[in-house]
Amino acid sequence: MFTYLLLRFSTRQVEVALRNLILSDYAKKNNVNTSALTQSKIRDIILGTEITQPSQQRQQIAEIEKQVIFSSYA
Repeated sequence: MFTYLLLRFSTRQVEVALRNLILSDYAKKNNVNTSALTQSKIRDIILGTEITQPSQQRQQIAEIEKQVIFSSYA
């Protein structure tokens, strides 16, 4: 029982340390403050989901809207 608790506590410490390392690396590369990240963005970063900058997202949305408008007139 004690060994299980010790292992569980150590695992949690490692998990937190890795989380902090990943987030600080992301923040350094993208010039953002880790406290400004939302929980969903943190989850995406930890899981390795492709994250695009908001300006790129707006550009992609505008391109899709243009395609939809163009196809509706064709």
